[in-house]
Amino acid sequence: MRSKLLSATLVSLTLLGTGSAASVLAQEQVNPTQEQVNPTFTQKEDFQTLEDDSLNQEDDSLTQDEDTSPDNIPTISEVTAESELSVSDSATEELINENIINEVPLSEVQFNRKANNFREQAVKQAITEIGTQEKPLGSNCNKFSKYFGVNCGMSSAYFVSWAFDYSGDRNKKVDWKNPGSGASILRWAKDNPNEGRIVKNPKVGDIFLIRKNGVSHTGLVRSVSGTTFISVEWNTSKKVRTLKRAINKFQFVRVLHRQ
Repeated sequence: MRSKLLSATLVSLTLLGTGSAASVLAQEQVNPTQEQVNPTFTQKEDFQTLEDDSLNQEDDSLTQDEDTSPDNIPTISEVTAESELSVSDSATEELINENIINEVPLSEVQFNRKANNFREQAVKQAITEIGTQEKPLGSNCNKFSKYFGVNCGMSSAYFVSWAFDYSGDRNKKVDWKNPGSGASILRWAKDNPNEGRIVKNPKVGDIFLIRKNGVSHTGLVRSVSGTTFISVEWNTSKKVRTLKRAINKFQFVRVLHRQ
């Protein structure tokens, strides 16, 4: 009799436990606990984090693309950069002496191969004038402005205009109308995107412009290496010379058809 009572008690307890477990399980299915809900939100948060990281990576890549610190010349301060934009004879000579601007030997500038396009042809023509000075010294008289009918015009833009026109049809005209104005070159490129283009990364034959109080100086790009370029330019120390400069200090215009 005692054994039967014990067996009945165990069966009752077992059934009670099973019912409680089933009740709890049903309750959990209807009302999930906070611990079960959180993983779903965590996944969403992780996904958002990944999206943000990808955006940050894109931003970083843009920053790297825009970083044009010179590689072959010393990093220069903003004060020195302002000095580099000066085209006065004394400032240019001082910067050359300090190795901030490097003058390039003629042997490294020669254009021995055949020009691939009219821009390279203009540069090839310009190189033949390296060393040419005003005559007489101190007069501002030179062959480049005289070509366009101005005997003594010292604007560096005359040299650029001369190089393009003299290597072309030699009609003594350029599309930017005023051959002695760097500002005219820039304005023409802005107003006529099918004829001229403002570019960030220069190539041989592009026109570089110094933007300081308007356009204060211009010349031609002879070659590009990393974040520096070699120029051919007129009216630094009253002669045609070639200098090594940092790309990120200048603006560049690409002429799209022969002058």
